[in-house]
Amino acid sequence: MKSVKDAISILNEESELWLNYLDGQQTGKLPSKKITDHKHYNTFIRIFAYVRYIFRLISFSKKTDDSCENNFLFFSSSLNQQRAIDEIFTHLVRLNKKTICITTVNRLREKQITRVTFSISDALKALYLLIFRGPKLYRTLSKHPVLSPNRHFNLFIASHIYLIYFLRVLPKINPKMVLISNDHNVPNRCLIAVSRYLGVRTAYVQHASVSEFFPALTVDYAFLDGQHSFDIYKTCVNNISPYLKREFSTEVYLTGQQKKLKFSKSRRQKSIGIAINKLDNLDSYISLIIFLTRSGLSLIVRWHPNQSKSDVKKILELGENNSCVKLSDPYQDNISDYLEKVSIIVAGDSGIHLEAALSGVYPVYYNESFDSKIKDYYGFVKSGLAYAVSDQKELLTLINGIRNLKINKNSIQYYSDTFGTPLEGRESELVAKLICKLTRYGFEDDIVVRNLASRKIVIAESLSNE
Repeated sequence: MKSVKDAISILNEESELWLNYLDGQQTGKLPSKKITDHKHYNTFIRIFAYVRYIFRLISFSKKTDDSCENNFLFFSSSLNQQRAIDEIFTHLVRLNKKTICITTVNRLREKQITRVTFSISDALKALYLLIFRGPKLYRTLSKHPVLSPNRHFNLFIASHIYLIYFLRVLPKINPKMVLISNDHNVPNRCLIAVSRYLGVRTAYVQHASVSEFFPALTVDYAFLDGQHSFDIYKTCVNNISPYLKREFSTEVYLTGQQKKLKFSKSRRQKSIGIAINKLDNLDSYISLIIFLTRSGLSLIVRWHPNQSKSDVKKILELGENNSCVKLSDPYQDNISDYLEKVSIIVAGDSGIHLEAALSGVYPVYYNESFDSKIKDYYGFVKSGLAYAVSDQKELLTLINGIRNLKINKNSIQYYSDTFGTPLEGRESELVAKLICKLTRYGFEDDIVVRNLASRKIVIAESLSNE
């Protein structure tokens, strides 16, 4: 039961409300974390949902791919996270570095990616942890001004199974470094916490744009897209559990946006891209799509990989009933191929604006598309990276005047440090080589890596328990 004691020690420093950072610390502040009615739910149903989740992922195999030693461990808990680390993983494999990638994503079937599976022992230990920690968590949620155990209990006890899982798996893999591409989801934060507890070095690479609502960096190394991300994370240093008993000093490297994109200057005769995510008011988008197609425009609509099934069903029906609307499934079409087909991207608060600009596509921020007090969440409009429109007619006018649109290269470089430099397109190679250098696996004499390493920035977080 040592792993249970270790998990309790970790939870004493970072409770369930910190390991589930967005729900525990930002509910009610972010548009994606709205307060919802919970009168038809109860805590026992939440516990049942948690237990069912665990048993759906139980494996009865005694030996799995996550039981072998590797130099590096990569982890993802969403499709977009995985796409951000794919190329880095590929470069390390080409460099003959033993690397394993573990994911919670169901629909990824690549041979070199291992799916998270729990053992019977993991499940029993997690249930024991629930008995030990559950009553205190229940009381905490019951007193919380926004959260409720009837609605949210399973969202927080999910950290128990992932702490137990990583406490079992990490010593077997024995990596020199762990790399994640998200710092606020439950599995990712549990992996960071376990790695820190066991003394394994951690690194973080962005999979999307960041905001001041994000947690403080508590990893050893951060490979950020650009100066914007660094400026944002400097404002996040206090977004951290007050019970963590150590000081953090994160080495930051500005390595550019990681997704593999193709830049093209020929965009004017192509379709209009509509990108929808969970923050958006879908009815508003459907109204927009109907308006634009009636104006004679051809559209390609793409939804977020984590879009709800009900939303996806409505979008699919829209595509079936409108010949001017084509669809782009994020699980079938990679982002680069999608952006090659469009000249303008229309979206709300989404990192696709940056990906569009990097690809030579004009990004347009449509701020009628969601219900939120927070506008321009990532600062794309303020920085001049994206155009902004407030209604359908204004958007149509902008589309018709496409010849007058320009890509703001200075703004792009603020978000992606390598844009317009000889390092553009080599971002994943840079990170792979830096990882090797930082773990003393070579490349000390690589000129590019040495120059990049000389630009190291440090975010130091002084913590106190006052």
